[in-house]
Amino acid sequence: MIQEIIKREKELGFLVDKLTFLKDIETSFKNLYRGHSEFQIRNFILNNEDFPLIDDKYYQSITECYARYQALISAIYNIKKISNETKLLELDLGAIEKKLKTEEMGHFVNKRFQIKKDIICDDIDLKNRSIEFAKDEISTLLREMYIFADCITKLGSQRKYKNYEDKEAEHWKLRMDILRQKGQLK
Repeated sequence: MIQEIIKREKELGFLVDKLTFLKDIETSFKNLYRGHSEFQIRNFILNNEDFPLIDDKYYQSITECYARYQALISAIYNIKKISNETKLLELDLGAIEKKLKTEEMGHFVNKRFQIKKDIICDDIDLKNRSIEFAKDEISTLLREMYIFADCITKLGSQRKYKNYEDKEAEHWKLRMDILRQKGQLK
């Protein structure tokens, strides 16, 4: 990816030899496990120390799922926005290409249009990459939301209290006991 960009740019040509190691690294980016694993979610995000009650874990699962839901909505709208911006750039690119083919221009004006064309092509490429990154993020968010939704379903049937406030006294008594045991509270 980055080597393709550098090869196109004469000004960056000096970097080609220095960045050969990136080819393998970029391949590993595609295999990167993003976000939290199911084990991390169930054992560390919903841990017994911070969330000693089933009800605590239930409400924290809802909170975590909601945070990812908000990020999901933002990512979806971001893709829509970037996609529309790309369409506008493609229209501008078409207009510039038409001018370059059909109009007689002086060398200076022609060069300016060619530079504008290059800038637009780079912007389009960058936007397309941003969409790919957003799709990766959506995939991660959905995977994590699925795990939290499973926790909500399983924990929901085991809850002791009807609402959040009812569990607070027991929660904080247990939390204070845990902190005392660890020597973090006297």
